[in-house]
Order: sequence, then structure tokens, then C-alpha cells
Amino acid sequence: YQRRVRGGFKIAEKKMARILALLVTILLMGIEQAHAGWEWAQWGMTPDQAQAASGGKAVTASAAERQRRTYRKNFVPIRIPELVAGHQMAGSDFHAYLLFDVNSTRLVCVDLVTRTAPGQSLASVPPNPALKPTLTASYGPPSDEKRQQLPGVEWTTTTWVTDSETVELQQGGLGTKIQYCQ
Repeated sequence: YQRRVRGGFKIAEKKMARILALLVTILLMGIEQAHAGWEWAQWGMTPDQAQAASGGKAVTASAAERQRRTYRKNFVPIRIPELVAGHQMAGSDFHAYLLFDVNSTRLVCVDLVTRTAPGQSLASVPPNPALKPTLTASYGPPSDEKRQQLPGVEWTTTTWVTDSETVELQQGGLGTKIQYCQ
């Protein structure tokens, strides 16, 4: 794989370029997996690990929050919000609910839900037009966008899909929710 070039030896350029490209790809895949998650939390963390990684931002969710925000499939809990933290994005205030798989107790999703004042409904908080461009800057162009409607309520769901997660932005009559899932 060597050839003589003006008095010296040189490794074939094409083979070297392929090897370098392969090494860079492997390195970047490892970096992406190491940082896969949301903010300070990585997918697969336990509640204790996520709470420690938060630096005191995440606290144990109240019983009412756990009951209200638990995801169910056929009435069986599948994801439970163990922790909650405050979060700001593009000028909006959110409650960040860290959702853990019921069986493995590992972090699988984070729900950002519009923070409201006591007595204020989610529907009364206007959509923030800066959220979609902010997410697009981080995740690239959306994979999907659809308008949905129920009697008296209309909202838009915008979805971004990456190798390590799916991000959904829901804005409309029921307030704003951003969901990050592994």
C-alpha cells in the first residue's frame, strides 16, 4: 500500500481517507450516544442519578403530579414522572417532568409543560412562536407537522426524529407541551 513519491514513501491517499472517515464516524457516534438525553439528564439514568446530575434543580414529583402525569397503556402505568424541575426555553417557562419506565426505572422521556400561575388554565397561555425555530436550530428541519382538532380545541404537533431521540412540540388550545423521548 505504499508507493514511492520523489524520494519518500506515502500511504495511498484513498485508503487513508477511508480509514480516517471511518474513525471520525465511530468517534462521533460515541459522542452522540454519551450525550443522548435532555439537558443534564441522560437516557437510562435512574431517578437518583438524574436528581444528582440536576445539581439540585430536580425534586421528587408530588403524588398529585405523579397521578396526573403518569402515562398508561390499557390502564396500566408504563411511564411515571418521578422528578420535576423548572425549565426555560425561548422565553417560556415550563415544568420539566422526568418520566421513568415502570419496569426498568430508567429515564425514557422528559415532558415540558407550560408553567401557569395558580388558577390559570393551560389554554389561557398563548403559543410561543419562538419554540419551533429554537427546536429546528437544534434538531434540523421537522420530520412531520400536523394540525389536529377536537370539538372546540385545535393544536399543531411538530415532530423531529434523530438517531437517539424523538422530540414533539404541541401548541394550541391545550397550551404548550414539548416531549423528548429516547
